[in-house]
Amino acid sequence: MPKPITFSLSDRLHGHAEEPEIGSKTGSQEIELVNASDVRKIVGEVKFLVPGWIPYGMVTGIIAASGTGKSAFVLGSLVKTVISGGRWFNGSPGPKPGGSVLWCPTESDMAITLGRMQRWRIPDSHLLLPLEDPLESVNLMDKRHLERIELVINLRKTKLVVIDSLRGGHAEDENSSKIFYILKSLAEIAERTKAAIIVIHHPKKPLFEGDELTANSSRGSNAIVAMFRSMLGVTHPDPKSDWCRLCMLKENLGIKPKPVGYLVTDTGIEIGEPPQKAKRVSALSEAADWLADLLASGKPRLVSEIEEEAGEVGHSMMTIRKVVREGKLAVKTEILRAGGKITGAKWSLQKGTR
Repeated sequence: MPKPITFSLSDRLHGHAEEPEIGSKTGSQEIELVNASDVRKIVGEVKFLVPGWIPYGMVTGIIAASGTGKSAFVLGSLVKTVISGGRWFNGSPGPKPGGSVLWCPTESDMAITLGRMQRWRIPDSHLLLPLEDPLESVNLMDKRHLERIELVINLRKTKLVVIDSLRGGHAEDENSSKIFYILKSLAEIAERTKAAIIVIHHPKKPLFEGDELTANSSRGSNAIVAMFRSMLGVTHPDPKSDWCRLCMLKENLGIKPKPVGYLVTDTGIEIGEPPQKAKRVSALSEAADWLADLLASGKPRLVSEIEEEAGEVGHSMMTIRKVVREGKLAVKTEILRAGGKITGAKWSLQKGTR
């Protein structure tokens, strides 16, 4: 029976406890040990394709609902800058012209991509596809496809790889833990080659105008979020504007950058101030504004006529009466009588009211 390890309270306080002998006595074997300095020679410290946003050697996720132009943004703002040079979307200097990008389509939609490239003057020759058959969609579960992705990166020194999209690249249930191994394979390729890999993904439920997007909005298993070292989100916060908002949902690499705005146009991607969530106007406020405009002439109007016109434009008469009852608008009520009975009423704005 092994001898128990004992030490006194004094030993606990002053650090003189007897240390146990680590390791078994079943024999020794010579092995080659690896430490952090060995890894540093291969991997190095974190470097960025887009400073603060998209790191080299890791997988970055972009989460956005359909219709926000996420693929267009990646093509017109990231791919074009790698190929043609210029500045990144955050204003920082981009690379020299002449770089190549590996585009991995999974949804059989290359016609859309090629049309945008032509309109936005992105050279075809620098956008590479990973497979021998240019119309074959990338299957992230196929070992041969993954090997081809890594081979092309190594041969052409590709800075950027785009997977568009994750959903089209596999046949698994996205809530399955098997998704982890798909993304792990991409992460290992990124680490070995030092390329920046972007994976375009969808939220788990439809986003309506003004909805908030968080890291938890990602569709499928939590393993997806766990494998993204940087996770960007795109929203359309103001339904009255075509501008979209790009923000950082999750990052493990430093200070969270400020959001930016972008607009998809016929000539490319326009960058500007991020749109803000539109302020919601209550039904009561809208009704008050409508009634004020209706009575602006100062002429009294029959309440029955007001009710009819309110219904035509979608205002509830219950809400209109609440405007008057709660004093949201200074309305004068004139009661109409005939034969000693009330036959109706008229409303008009009190003097001094808008």
